Amino acid sequence: MTRTLHIKQNEAGAVRVFALSMDAAEVQPYLENNALVAGLLGLDLIDPQYIEVFPISDLEGFGLVSYLSEGQGIPEDMLAPDRARLAALDGHVLIVMSAAFAGRAHDLTLDPRLTLIGEYTEETPPVVFDTLPKESSAGVLTGVDTGPVAQRRKFPTIIALILLAVLIALALWLAA
Repeated sequence: MTRTLHIKQNEAGAVRVFALSMDAAEVQPYLENNALVAGLLGLDLIDPQYIEVFPISDLEGFGLVSYLSEGQGIPEDMLAPDRARLAALDGHVLIVMSAAFAGRAHDLTLDPRLTLIGEYTEETPPVVFDTLPKESSAGVLTGVDTGPVAQRRKFPTIIALILLAVLIALALWLAA
């Protein structure tokens, strides 16, 4: 069964985790060149900088759940419903961050060897706007001229261009 996933335009902060049902020989090209993952997702092009393919065994002692929480910034409470499923994974895993799609909307047609384990959102701290320090933000501007702006004279510029053209012509004549 082929599954389709929709990626929204300008999506940010999403992380998708897939299990790869491939033997070591099949997964090797994807380990060496992340750009090949585009074909597994039904795309022509993807930014490989935001793709990770690796064996779960690389996380021995740390675990995939800890990696997603600490390495990808996914809140623990968001991972909790999938904790057992993530911990039970073996073989290879594919992690796709939303930045891999470069802000474009896509309908992904997943290769049957991919199994979506979960879609998660990175935790982003809230934006806080502090008040500006009084010393630098208070006061009144002084010395601002509110009078009419004088028209710029074009005559000196025209003279300078004519002199420059004469000097160039003289230099070319002397060089010949």
